[in-house]
Amino acid sequence: MAAARRAQYVSTSTADDVEVDRPARQRLLSCPVIRESLVREKEDIMVRTHVLKREGHAVLLKSVINFRDISSFNHTIRPGIIFRSARPKVACTYDAEYLIKRLGIKTIIDLREEDEAGEDDDKGNMGIFKPCSIETALKDDISPLLLRIPLARRSSYARTVVARATVREVLHMGARRAMGLFSAAHHAESVAVGKRIIDRDGLLGMNKMILKHSPKEILDILKLCATPQRHPILIHCSHGKDRTGLASALILAAVGVDVKDIVSDYVASDTLGGVELCTKEVSDKHQGVLRPEEWGSAQVELILDTFKHIDDTYGSFEKFLSDQVKLTHSWHHRLNEALLRTDFGDDVA
Repeated sequence: MAAARRAQYVSTSTADDVEVDRPARQRLLSCPVIRESLVREKEDIMVRTHVLKREGHAVLLKSVINFRDISSFNHTIRPGIIFRSARPKVACTYDAEYLIKRLGIKTIIDLREEDEAGEDDDKGNMGIFKPCSIETALKDDISPLLLRIPLARRSSYARTVVARATVREVLHMGARRAMGLFSAAHHAESVAVGKRIIDRDGLLGMNKMILKHSPKEILDILKLCATPQRHPILIHCSHGKDRTGLASALILAAVGVDVKDIVSDYVASDTLGGVELCTKEVSDKHQGVLRPEEWGSAQVELILDTFKHIDDTYGSFEKFLSDQVKLTHSWHHRLNEALLRTDFGDDVA
């Protein structure tokens, strides 16, 4: 099984060949029966997550929530290579020792912008991870390293707001922002209008924005995952749910993981703590502007609609990787070599 999946990317297939040979994941996304089945199976997925928790494979930390190995739901992925979580800055001594000494985390990928991260880099028990450029990380075998690779930049939000706003909203925001030079209240009102525009498209709109405006960042993440000297890697944002969830889904899809297992990894945030934290922060910080029920949950439909959007917009997931992200055949091969297991046979699901 693993050998067959690896061969898919080792071959010299043309773009047209790939289109004819598209993975079942992409062919099934538009099928209502399959979609409804996956939505109904969310309860079963949650049961799988609880089993992982009970057996100690998914939740191993005391203070860092939403933590798991992205191989937890799929046996074709090498375990102990890529982990995901909410922000690790809150790590207690036990968590830090577990991450650094037991798991041997060498690289942290922070998907937040610097102003959102605040002073996380220099605080707490994870302060030994030092900022580094992507070029240095890919070239030199040094650790532990912190790489800031922001998904959903403020500039991307701004372009999205302008593109989606009505003329009245644009004028209103512009006037309030100008008045904000003299009154913080007017500036806050302008920001609130922008958030309401973002809220109209919800998390799917945010994912579409990331896919459109952050191809270089996605490429950097995939390259780091394809570089053994950077392993093990911990990927996180604030809650470990949305940006981290999308990054994890793209990594898994890039190496041919089945859609059900990608969905399982994504919606596991509902039981691993990410949803509670996210819902609380949305309610506290964005009350009346962002909908907690939209931004505070990890829905099956969201990840399915995200991949369907990729299919509809870019032709296929493979074309998205090659044409939008600019992932070369060589790097794609290295990613499969780094993440796919070879130590089991076709009898292992």
